[in-house]
Amino acid sequence: MSMLCSALLALSSSGVDFDLEAAMRTKPTTAAVLAAAEDHRLQMLLTQVERRDGRWMRVREQVFRVDAEYAYPASAIKLVGAIAAVARMQDLARSNSAIALDTPLSFEPLFPGEEAWRRDPSNLEGGAVTLRHEIRKLFLVSDNPAYNRCFDYAGRDELHRTCEAAGLDGVRAVHRLSVARTEQQNRLSPRILWRDGAGEWRTLQEEREAKRALAPQRAKGFEVGSGWRRDSGELVAKPMDFSTKNRVPLGELQAALAMLVDPRLVSEGAKGFELTEGHRRFLFETAAEKPEDSSNPRYEDKSIVAERFKFLLRGLKRHVREDEIVYANKIGRAYGFSTENAFVAHQERGVGFLFTATIYTNRDGILNDDKYEYVEVADPFFEELGDLLGAACLGR
Repeated sequence: MSMLCSALLALSSSGVDFDLEAAMRTKPTTAAVLAAAEDHRLQMLLTQVERRDGRWMRVREQVFRVDAEYAYPASAIKLVGAIAAVARMQDLARSNSAIALDTPLSFEPLFPGEEAWRRDPSNLEGGAVTLRHEIRKLFLVSDNPAYNRCFDYAGRDELHRTCEAAGLDGVRAVHRLSVARTEQQNRLSPRILWRDGAGEWRTLQEEREAKRALAPQRAKGFEVGSGWRRDSGELVAKPMDFSTKNRVPLGELQAALAMLVDPRLVSEGAKGFELTEGHRRFLFETAAEKPEDSSNPRYEDKSIVAERFKFLLRGLKRHVREDEIVYANKIGRAYGFSTENAFVAHQERGVGFLFTATIYTNRDGILNDDKYEYVEVADPFFEELGDLLGAACLGR
């Protein structure tokens, strides 16, 4: 665990007596998961906060099996991808004042069969491809291509430099999502163009190749399951090796979100992300927006609602109305792993919490077979946690 996260966990417990583990034993699904925590690779980090003198202050943390073994972050890693892309944009804007969140972009082809990504019909404000719109899709509906473009915009080396400068030295964002690329291909970033005021396309970034050698990952349990299926359906009768896949230690995942909530929420002396106040607020507010409230992009599918992308919300609503709280988060779900990384606060009462947790549900032990107990176990687990946390941390 990094020095930042070690400091993040060393807090007082003044005035807060909620015992998360004890509360979980009163609910059927959370009790069952808790009893089989190692099998579920269960990890949880709860940070209760209060608003004092106009800022959020940590008052207590509860830690359960944090970083006991590897957990695949899936889409939860998109949080640092979005932050790194904005940080990179700020760097580029220092030498070109025309570069901003709304600058029209073109992502040029990098691999065979690709076409330039220059027009986005989901952008109802002119159809341009912009960093703002890609980040909005990334948070609102966890759009994988949008994340991949943020990954490309930042560049793999720059993404890790951004995280390390903020004290997050355990982040490993080494591959794109939902596309099959080799390790070498994931080191490459495409040429990116920007359109000037006269309508001319100019080079913003040339093709790049990541050169940095990342330190070995400090984790155990990289082998997951008893077997896995290739995309062809062939069964490989051995665990899947995750040692070359993405990783974010749980404490660092929460610290990254805390830096967006309020840079002062992290430990004393931590630099946080080098973002302007306006860009920090943009990222935080976008992470808190609900897809059904979005006017651009607009989602007509009635099943695209906040409860799909904010795992605790259904349980929280037993204690608070949605309009009473702010809920900024980024979930992840793949290979049987479900992760929630959330900041939830009742603005009027001035109380809230950061909660980061991961659970693995894969009864048959086979990965990449689309048979995971998300609906049967993971969703009820997070709903019950939302119920418990809503009562204890947001209630009157």
